[in-house]
Amino acid sequence: MITYCPKVANTHVINATVNEKHIKDSPFLVTVTTASPLANISDNFSSLEMLRKPCWLSRDSKDNVIVCDRSSPSSILVLNEVGHEVLRIEEEQNSKLKHPCGVAVGSNNSIYICGSYCHCILKYNANGKVLQIAGKIGKGKGEFQNPAGLAVTENGEVFVCDTSNFRIQVFDEELQYKREISTDLTRFGHQRLTRPSHPHDIAIDNSHQMFVADTNNHCILVYKSQDQFAFPIWDAGENLGNLKNPRCVTVDNDGCLYVSDEGNHRVAIFQSLTGDPITVLQPVGAEIKDRFSPYGITVDNKGHIYVCDQFSQKLYVFSDITVKLNFS
Repeated sequence: MITYCPKVANTHVINATVNEKHIKDSPFLVTVTTASPLANISDNFSSLEMLRKPCWLSRDSKDNVIVCDRSSPSSILVLNEVGHEVLRIEEEQNSKLKHPCGVAVGSNNSIYICGSYCHCILKYNANGKVLQIAGKIGKGKGEFQNPAGLAVTENGEVFVCDTSNFRIQVFDEELQYKREISTDLTRFGHQRLTRPSHPHDIAIDNSHQMFVADTNNHCILVYKSQDQFAFPIWDAGENLGNLKNPRCVTVDNDGCLYVSDEGNHRVAIFQSLTGDPITVLQPVGAEIKDRFSPYGITVDNKGHIYVCDQFSQKLYVFSDITVKLNFS
C-alpha cells in the first residue's frame, strides 16, 4: 500500500516506482482541495506524516489547534482549521520541552507548556520564541513534581496541575508564583476517596468555575470561584455519568464539560453547573470503540470537539450536534 498526504492545495504529480520502474499508470495526477475535514462526525484529522504521538490539546483565538506531540523528539504543532501546519516548535530548540504534558493559550496567543520531565513551565510567543521558563523539581512555592495540565484565565492567571505534589499552583502571566490550591479531598470530608489526589488536567469556564481531572480517584473536582471546593463529579464505573481514569477536561461556552474518559474508551459530557451527565461520544465502529484511548481534548467556537487518541496516534474531530440534542 502506498500512502501520500499532501499539505498544499494544488494538482500534484505523484511518481510511484519499484526498482526504478514506474508502476502501472504512474505518474498520477491528484487534485487536492482545501475542503475541511470537519464535514463528518468522527473524522480523522491527522496523518502519520504529521503526528506521531499526539497527547495534549488547546486552541488559540484563531481556532488553530495546538497539539503536544510526545514522540521522540517531542514537538508542539499549531494546525489550522483544515489540518495544515502553521507552526512547529521542536525539542531540539529547547531540551526542556522533552515529554510535554499540558498546553494552554494566553494573551496574544502565547503558548504555555508543562515540561514534565524537567518539572517546569515554558512560555512561548505566537511565533514559537521562548519568553519565560519557570520551576524546578521540589515541593516549595513555584517548584513541581511532574506538572501536567494547565489553564490560563482571561485575566492572565496560569493554573498548573502539580500532580505529584497533590495541588494546583497559580502564577501570573509572566510565571511569577501567586498561590496554591489543595486537591486533597480528605480535607472536605470525602473519606471514602482513600487514594492520594492525582490532579492531571484543569479547565476554567467563563464564570470562573474550575474543573480538575483527578485520575487516581476517577472523578472531576469542581471548584466555585476557582479556590472554593464545591463538589466532585464522581462514581467509578462504566454507566452514563461514571468515570474511569479521566485524563483531560475542557469546557465550552454553552455549559458543557467534556472529559476524556480513557478507562471507558469514550468522551463523557456533563452539565458544568450541576455535574449531571449529558451523553458520551465514541468513534464509529466496534473495533475502534474498544481501542479508543482519548487523552487531550478541546472545543472550538464552531462546535467541533477535538480529541487525541493515543492508541491510533490520531486526532479525531466530533460534531457537538449529539451533545446539544441531549442537553436540555
